[in-house]
Amino acid sequence: MKKISFIAIGIAFLMACGSATQEPSVKEEPAKKSTKNVAKVREISELAGIMLTMHDQFKEIRGYVERGEAIPDSLQWSFEAMKTAQPTKDMSLDAGFEGMATAFLVQLDTTVANPSIATYNDALNSCISCHQNYCPGPIARIKKLKLKEGK
Repeated sequence: MKKISFIAIGIAFLMACGSATQEPSVKEEPAKKSTKNVAKVREISELAGIMLTMHDQFKEIRGYVERGEAIPDSLQWSFEAMKTAQPTKDMSLDAGFEGMATAFLVQLDTTVANPSIATYNDALNSCISCHQNYCPGPIARIKKLKLKEGK
């Protein structure tokens, strides 16, 4: 009887050790797709593209204005096309927009001819005035480009 008990315990022990080395069967589920940090690809209008380019250009000239340096010819641009560019879908522009665009272009020419913190900020204020009437979304972004007087 002792032999049978010993054999049974030995077999149970071997079975227990053998099952410990085997990986448990786990059913894997496919990973869920996260949409949290997925960039949305969207088409932008012709006018929005011009505005984004303007923003980038103002970021570039900001350093020159801060240092009191002339704006290089390579950074002098024309945004005359903004007057006739196709706006974002569901947005309509009136004659007031063209007037504000003209005022901005005049102020931009003044900034290029006489780069100073005041003229630079005046050009940005022209942008803000227009955006208050037509598309307020970018105003905070535009304000971040402004320079503090007295620098």
